[in-house]
Amino acid sequence: MVLLVMGAFGKSAQFPFHFWLPNAMAAPTPVSAYLHSATMVTAGVYLVSRITPVLGGTELWAIVLTVSGGLTMLIGNVLALRQHDMKLVLAYSTVGALGTMVLLVGLGSDTAFVAAMALLLAHALYKAGLFLVTGIVDHEMGTRELDRFSGLARLMPLTATAAALGALSMAGIPPLVGFAAKELGLKSGLAAGAPTLVVTVALVIAGAATVGVAAITSLGPFAGPLRTARDGGHEPGWPMWLGPLALGAVGLFAGLLPALGPGPLVSAAAETIGGARATYGIEPWYGLDLALALSLVGIAAGVIIFWRRLDVRGLVGRFDQGHRIGPEKVYVVGELWMLHTVKRITAVVQNGKLRWYLLIVVTAPVALIWLIVLWAGGLPPLAPEFDLYPWEAIVAGLIVAGAAVAVTTRSRLGAVTALGAVGFGIAHP
Repeated sequence: MVLLVMGAFGKSAQFPFHFWLPNAMAAPTPVSAYLHSATMVTAGVYLVSRITPVLGGTELWAIVLTVSGGLTMLIGNVLALRQHDMKLVLAYSTVGALGTMVLLVGLGSDTAFVAAMALLLAHALYKAGLFLVTGIVDHEMGTRELDRFSGLARLMPLTATAAALGALSMAGIPPLVGFAAKELGLKSGLAAGAPTLVVTVALVIAGAATVGVAAITSLGPFAGPLRTARDGGHEPGWPMWLGPLALGAVGLFAGLLPALGPGPLVSAAAETIGGARATYGIEPWYGLDLALALSLVGIAAGVIIFWRRLDVRGLVGRFDQGHRIGPEKVYVVGELWMLHTVKRITAVVQNGKLRWYLLIVVTAPVALIWLIVLWAGGLPPLAPEFDLYPWEAIVAGLIVAGAAVAVTTRSRLGAVTALGAVGFGIAHP
């Protein structure tokens, strides 16, 4: 279980492996949209979901997934608020979304499974669209720095529409599919049993940060007075804006009419994980309840975060010391230590001497075999028979002598000749 979880956590950037994903944003934004919104990083979430029927239901499984997922959710969403680069904002929020999915799978209820699968679907749609929007902005403005442009909706209305659809789903605003994922997640937190209060508070905090991120990546670049990083910005050709606009439209369709496809798909995935039909599914509206009230609290807090985003950015930056004392620092130090150690080992082992290489090749398997023999209790008692013919004893002596000469002589020709004698002796009938 530990090995499977470590592999899945590394793949889906869960704490303490969360730092790699924001550092892997060098690819063009269409590639990031493809890899980092759905297919690549959620493979770890898929893995823990598929093995939940086998390993789930235990206290260890629940603790590992909920603790790591909850920490990843908070770290990713909160650290997204301190970024200047539009793409990095989305990258850190991706870490937070992945943590939320793992947290929900760890809660173990049927509703939590539906919420996790609904978030997986919603995240694939809105995050891919927002990544593509970031690519358009970068293409037109020549930069992704959020402080250098605003009011781009006047120049790029279709791109702004795509950004709005993606951001509304990300913030969990009805009737987009992200609303269903957030509501079901809050319902799961409220029914989590002993850790209800902790999980619910964490979900509300992460939800507020997500709303702030959604506003930063949509309202920030496209609302307000027109301010461009360079002259000549305009709406790109349809091959660029069609993709994000279509993804936003699908997110709207999935939230309005879930029964026509997304709903049964998510329910089937949740049933595969939990083995039972959930009480809730994807719906456009869940009524007035405590989950909706908590959602509204998160939205209001997110609006305040966006309004005071510069202050929030400075506050988060003041407490962001992960690069100095966190897992990333441990990784960097460990990598440097490993490289230094490997260089020293290589200087000894790979010294260019064939004898040394042969010694290692021969000694290593012999040592391993003897370790296994000793672990098994040693060799069985031997009852050697000395009923040998004289010539057999002479041949055995030649084999031993040839082996001794082969490993001690400094003459290559002598070593080859001695090995030949050993071979002939072994082949003697």
